[in-house]
Amino acid sequence: MELFHASGEEVRFPEIRKGLYTKDFSWGFYCTNNIEQARKWALKHKESPTINVYNYKENNDLKILKFEDCLEFVESRKVNE
Repeated sequence: MELFHASGEEVRFPEIRKGLYTKDFSWGFYCTNNIEQARKWALKHKESPTINVYNYKENNDLKILKFEDCLEFVESRKVNE
């Protein structure tokens, strides 16, 4: 499966961290299988927008949260609504 990670830099080897962290959904490495969504996220890094591409083979040892349409909804919602 091809996954994309938007960043301001190249990330060759994603770091998987364990432990408690209470912001968002804890420590994680956020990816999408939607290239257009990755482009939008990458553009937020004005100086060096980068889309990292990974070939992911499913690993049942990882705890993965999947959102079908939620992230697009969160991204497009206005703050003052």
